[in-house]
Amino acid sequence: MTQPFSMFDLRGQAAFIAGASSGIGLHMARLLARSGAAVMLAARRTDQLADAVAALKAQVHRADAVRLDVGDPATSCARIR
Repeated sequence: MTQPFSMFDLRGQAAFIAGASSGIGLHMARLLARSGAAVMLAARRTDQLADAVAALKAQVHRADAVRLDVGDPATSCARIR
């Protein structure tokens, strides 16, 4: 079966995905991981982030998560630095 984004080889690359606990953000994290990127998932809902990271790691993808609220400048700016 052909993987999504199979024409893109992202091995050796890293991706930071905000809003990755569900919806489009989670879908993009999965696609990027399947293409070989190490993914850092970020969102407010840490319980859902933990589940998403566990699922990606179970599929032998490199993944981690960080709590982030993009609406809060104090936490957003701290993560970027």
